[in-house]
Amino acid sequence: MPQGIAPNDGHWVKLVGALIICMVVAAAITLAFRTSESVTGDRLREMENLALSLSEQTDRALKSLELVQRAVIENVSEQNITSQGELADAMGTMAVHRILRDRIEGLPYVDAITIISETGKLLNFSRYWPIPVVNVSDRDYFKALSKPGGAEIFISIPVPNRGTGTMTIYLARRFTAPDGRFLGLVLGAMEQSYFETFFSAIDLGRDGAIALFRDDGAYLVGFPNLGPTGPGPISAGAVPLLGQPMRQGEAAPGLLDDKSRLYSMRKLGSYPLTIVVSDSTQAVQARVLRQVIPILVFAGLICLAALASIILVQRHLLTQRRFA
Repeated sequence: MPQGIAPNDGHWVKLVGALIICMVVAAAITLAFRTSESVTGDRLREMENLALSLSEQTDRALKSLELVQRAVIENVSEQNITSQGELADAMGTMAVHRILRDRIEGLPYVDAITIISETGKLLNFSRYWPIPVVNVSDRDYFKALSKPGGAEIFISIPVPNRGTGTMTIYLARRFTAPDGRFLGLVLGAMEQSYFETFFSAIDLGRDGAIALFRDDGAYLVGFPNLGPTGPGPISAGAVPLLGQPMRQGEAAPGLLDDKSRLYSMRKLGSYPLTIVVSDSTQAVQARVLRQVIPILVFAGLICLAALASIILVQRHLLTQRRFA
């Protein structure tokens, strides 16, 4: 046997090779795990930033509409209107119609601004002239704001517009006589399709979704549509989700739709609304796999190379022993 070659050298080669392979496998698993966490975290941050941006934009849009409503109400107050007759005479003119139309020219998301009497009668609006005979006393916003001591504003569920038939969301604001008695409403009508088109222009991937909910769980708008599948406007699954203190996490199937979803949500600063941005866990896992598979393949090649080296070294040692 040549000097320096021991019979158990092959065992040491196997041991060293096995150690190298174990280290490579451990490193690959660790790197894959960290990559998975990083990709998931990056996706959540993307959704969080988008939810924040959309909540701020939506809040500003509603505030701009509310400024128009306040201007109309100030006009009513300045005229010291105290009765329905005075309100109809002052607000039911073509001049007021033109003023209303001009006030929303710079607000493309506002379909119309509308003045409603205390009985729910349409007195004037910005859409066209002459004014049609319409009564909205059966609408949720009218019922909520016409009550004594009711709230100042109300955001409705999407309902068919009685003039155009389009699904419309209303920002309603009440106004009163000098003695505090309810006089009527100023409505800002926003077509649901405008927001759907806006949301659809944002590339979130195949399973990405954006939704706007009222804080009681009522679904207002989104893309793709994540609205309630059962009767009524309330998305039952969204209620516990919106009540959670965490602004991001994983929603089980049935909360937003039939998929498990990672989500990030932001409440609007001035209104009882919440923007929810989400992506399916399956889509996020696909992103993870696209990053992890190259790591695992590279680690596998290293392990194969190490295994091949072990075999070659062992054969070399065996050959040397035969000629010893």
